[in-house]
Formats: sequence, structure tokens, C-alpha cells
Amino acid sequence: MWKCASVADQIQRGAVNKLDKNKKIIIVGAGCAGLTTAHKLMKEGYTNFEILERNPVGGGRMLTYKENGYSCDLAAQVVHPGYKYAKNLIHELGMDDQLCTVKLSQMLIDDGEKLIPTIPTGTPELDKYNAEWLAKMGPENFMRLAADIKALCDNEKYHEGSVEWGIHLDNKGNFRDYIVDNYGEGVLKGFVEPVLSAIGLVHPENTGVIFGSMIMWTMLAGAADVLANGVGSLAEAIIKKCGDKVKTGVEVQEIVIKDGKAVGVKTKSGFMPADAVVCAASANKALKILPNAPESIRSALSKVTYCPTITTLLFLDRDKARFPYDATGALLMRSNGNPMGAISLSSSKTERCVPPGKECILMCLYEEGARKLWNASDEEVLNEVMRYMGRIMPETVNAIEGIHTARFAEGNYIMEPGCATAIKYMRENHYKDVEGLYLCGEYMYTGSYESAIAAGGRTAQVIVGQLEHI
Repeated sequence: MWKCASVADQIQRGAVNKLDKNKKIIIVGAGCAGLTTAHKLMKEGYTNFEILERNPVGGGRMLTYKENGYSCDLAAQVVHPGYKYAKNLIHELGMDDQLCTVKLSQMLIDDGEKLIPTIPTGTPELDKYNAEWLAKMGPENFMRLAADIKALCDNEKYHEGSVEWGIHLDNKGNFRDYIVDNYGEGVLKGFVEPVLSAIGLVHPENTGVIFGSMIMWTMLAGAADVLANGVGSLAEAIIKKCGDKVKTGVEVQEIVIKDGKAVGVKTKSGFMPADAVVCAASANKALKILPNAPESIRSALSKVTYCPTITTLLFLDRDKARFPYDATGALLMRSNGNPMGAISLSSSKTERCVPPGKECILMCLYEEGARKLWNASDEEVLNEVMRYMGRIMPETVNAIEGIHTARFAEGNYIMEPGCATAIKYMRENHYKDVEGLYLCGEYMYTGSYESAIAAGGRTAQVIVGQLEHI
């Protein structure tokens, strides 16, 4: 009986190509995927590379605001229990001592007038509200959803960054219809919509079942770790190790392909030759800079869609704000017309996030809310935020001392139905259609920064001859 050779056997026989260490590598993008690729290459003794980043600073979604005693993540926030690739990277960078568990205190729900503290329970009022909330959803439907999500996610086979994660769900249509058909309208309105908007920054009709299920598990897992100095400290550590190999403010205009081989990149300054190019940019950017890539690659990349996001940090005097609760976060009900994705208090993550006596509230505008204010000033963004905050958290209005905004044009890869299947097929059958070109990004798996780290690590393994494709 014919049997596929193991990767180790293929390496021994020379079936898996290995790039010589003296060959020049250009990595396009200093985000999660590109930096992880660089880190893993250096571990294997590959040092002849450069990272080209179009932005003034690297990090991508591993970005932390660090000013005036604050240390607040702007994009990636937590290290989920299932993030084994992120945990491995943290360990390799010697940062295990920075991991600390989020102190889950209360979740808040927008009831249309104010934020009501809910989970966990403990008082007659909260017990009553939780019972009413569960009754509206249908307890049996909600518990069935929780059990199904746990069965899908809570094992070694299914996790973000897995090459097989949830692929059988990719043909199930959009997440809204899937939830209504299987668990009812009550579960959609009472749990799925607010959770997906708060954590996934997308509405359920705009994403597929894989992404929606992943976000549900993020919530239902119930606990997560954070990095005391922010997720951005991972990027900072790798950039420091790379030194002058990271070139910021350099935008790649094209990855040049000749006779089926990647031979370098074009920038405003001219052509930069290379023996291999790692495209660690977003799928949208990859399409722009790979005009001559085969249709087998371009057609898969074209199925990837992103959601714009504006992250807003509000810096407050905690005493003036007079918070009546110590909340981990708030679920904002879509039915109440909120334009935001989430509210969370940074101090609920770790006390090192904020100076003594201060607080930072993180809010995210997404989809149409972000598009509406994309070119607006920080003052206009603040006005929009405060119109909503004045209704649900009026105690914060006079306590704000500052604001910081960050715009992510491709803030979230939302995995529409059919996308994961197309990417998986390209990954397995056409990954090496262009010699010396290595596609590497969060879109290769489930779209989180965990997926980007997984893609970066696997790309390095392909380059050094440990894997055939990612």
C-alpha cells in the first residue's frame, strides 16, 4: 500500500526544497507574520534578510500605546487559551514572566438606556437580570450553542492557526443565518450579535461560520492571559533583535516575477534584487503588489475581505469618573443603535496598563461606523464616541483627560463563506507556483494575530526545508 513519506523523510531525500543560508531574502511587511518569519529564520541561522515596512513603525496588530504611564493595546489584546503559536513565541522571546490572567470581574450589557452589570452573578438583582436574559434567548438553545462551540474548539485538532480548523463549516453560509436556523433568533440577538461586534468587530451576516464560531469560543472560554507590557512588546522584542534589518517607511510597489520566479521588489527608490521574497502583507496589499502572479494565487487572494476599524483610547481620571463597577468589558447591543464594537477598562487586564488613579477605556468603531469617520479629526471621533458614552456611561463625560485614535484599514479579516476553502486549496496546491515567493499572512488560516504568527512560523519552516507548504 502506497504511503505518503513523512516531512523528515522528504527532507532526507531532498524532496523538500531548502533555501541556502547565504541567499538574500526580502520580507514585505513588519507585522505579526513578517516579524515571526524573521524571528524563526534567525533561530535557524538565516541572517541575510531585510524587512520592508511601509508604516513609520512595525508591529501591525501587535501594537501598544505607551505614553504618560499608559500601556494599552491598540489591536491584538489577549493571549487566548488556544493561542499555542503566540505562547510559543512568547516563550522563545523569554517573556513568560509577563503573562498574567485577565481578572474577569463583570460583563456589562447595554439595555438601551444604560450599562447593566451582569455576569458573574452574586446579588438578587443580577441573578434576576441574568435569568431574564437567559429566558429571552432560550436556555436550552444557548446551552446547546455553548456545547457545540466547545466541541468544535476545545481540542488539539481545532484551533486558530490549524490548517484544518473548522473547514467543514465553510459551506454553511453566513453566521447570522446559521445561528438563527440552528439556535434561534433569541440567541442571535442576546448573545451572538453583541459578542461578535464586541470581539470580532463585524456583524454576523457579513462573516462565515468559521470566523463566527472562533469568536464565540473566545468569549465562552471564560479566561485569557495578557502581556503585562502589552502585545506590542512581542513586536518590539523582535524588531530589537533584527536591528537595522527592519526598514520602516519603505513601501513595496511590486514583487517582481520573471520566468516564474520572484527576483526582488520595486520601491520608490528603485529595484531591490532578492533570491526569495516573503509577502507578509495583507491579502489586499498582496494583490496590488503581485500583478503578475498566477491566477491560481490571485483568485484565492481576491476572496479575502477586511473590515476597517478605528480604535479609540479614552484616558480618564478614575476618581472623577466614579465608576460604579469594575468591568472587564461591555457587550453593546446592536438593536440599540450603538456605533461601537466594545467597551473595556484597561485596568481590568492588568494594573500596569494605567497610572495610579487613572483609567483607559478602549472602544472600537467598525464597518460603517469606521467608514463614516475614517477621514475625520480626533475631535470629531471623540464627539461621536461621547454622544454614545453620555447615554450609557454619563459618569465618564467630565473625567476624560485625553484621547488617542488608531486607524486600521484592514483591521479584521472576516472570512466570508467560501474564503477558507479557496485559501486552503491555494495553500496546498499552488503555494509554490512561483519559485522563491512565500505568501504569509493572517488570511492563511482564521484571521487573528495567532494565525499570522502561525503563518510566519510555518513560512520560515518552508524556507529552511522543514515543511513543503504552510
